[in-house]
Amino acid sequence: MFELKKTKIVKYLSLKKKLFSYVIGFIAYKNPDTSISDKAIYIDIKNIKQYARYIYLLVKFFNIEGYQVYLPKKYSIYKAIIHENLFIKILLKENLINFKALSNTQKIIVLNDNNLSPDYFNFLLQQSSKEHSYHIPMTMFPRMYQLNLWNLPVYDGKRKKSTFMIGNFDAIEYSQIREADFGVASRIKLYDMLFEQNILTSFDSYQELKKFIESEEDKKCIIIKSETFKINLENIRPLLGKFSFFIAFPGIVMPPCHNLIEALSVGTIPIIQKNYAATLQPPLIDNINSIQFENENDIIEKINWSYTLSDSKIDEMKTKAMEYYTHYLTPKSVVESIVSDPKRKFYLLAEQKSVEIFQQANFNTLQLENK
Repeated sequence: MFELKKTKIVKYLSLKKKLFSYVIGFIAYKNPDTSISDKAIYIDIKNIKQYARYIYLLVKFFNIEGYQVYLPKKYSIYKAIIHENLFIKILLKENLINFKALSNTQKIIVLNDNNLSPDYFNFLLQQSSKEHSYHIPMTMFPRMYQLNLWNLPVYDGKRKKSTFMIGNFDAIEYSQIREADFGVASRIKLYDMLFEQNILTSFDSYQELKKFIESEEDKKCIIIKSETFKINLENIRPLLGKFSFFIAFPGIVMPPCHNLIEALSVGTIPIIQKNYAATLQPPLIDNINSIQFENENDIIEKINWSYTLSDSKIDEMKTKAMEYYTHYLTPKSVVESIVSDPKRKFYLLAEQKSVEIFQQANFNTLQLENK
């Protein structure tokens, strides 16, 4: 009994100490900018933590484009940032935000709970078909921007005419996405299909993979599981740039996944399920900037078909993939899209929250149809 009480007291004191450190951190926080310019954005949302990594990415994009980013000077917001998701915390670590109460916001961009929503996938149910809105797109993995790896030049020579993918294949995590929601097979289901058909080529180390790239061997389907060996972030985009095709498997709970954007950024043509491609705004186009398959039953056919494409057709599709990235997915294009029409409704990914909203809306739609 005494030990139990002692444990509770230790936990209580530890919590109090942590909360006290938050208060001190908030008081001591130094804004990176002391003056307010017209090139600024004010983000005033109550539940900032629901957007997790995507609010970090939004702020980072504005930071990259030379904007000052302001949040209300409230301890509750600071606490939500420092106490929650890993990537939200980076906002403070990188000193990207200014805590300041702004009374006059007429000349700057304002995002608040009225014009920013986590209801990201509403367009799939045609709820926003006539709405004047902008869906802020998926990005590369956050650390790509944190470490300034997102725009480094990569190899632009002859590529392998092979399909390639790097990623996590944890069976529990990556089986969470529900096919009934998005009509998209999980990456585990797709991987198992490829494995059962014996078309995968595997490597046990980064050195083996490099040896293959340097060889004359080609037209292979290569999936590198991060569980087998890790590839450093700085090598991911250069590595993707050595291949013509990328197998775009979906994320954990929703189709959009960071690795698709990384592939598009170097012009590696995604082989992607049609319904996954439709979750991008605008959607990728089959045989133009992507190769699309209907379901797991024809993914192998599409992979084999990609090997038959002429070099000129591959170069054409590579160019179109990079054009798509440049026009819609760079920090510059995203910020310009927001700034060009700030009176619109904006939708930002909120991972699980966005999926839950979509699931509920989908359920309600089915209920109405069945009445």
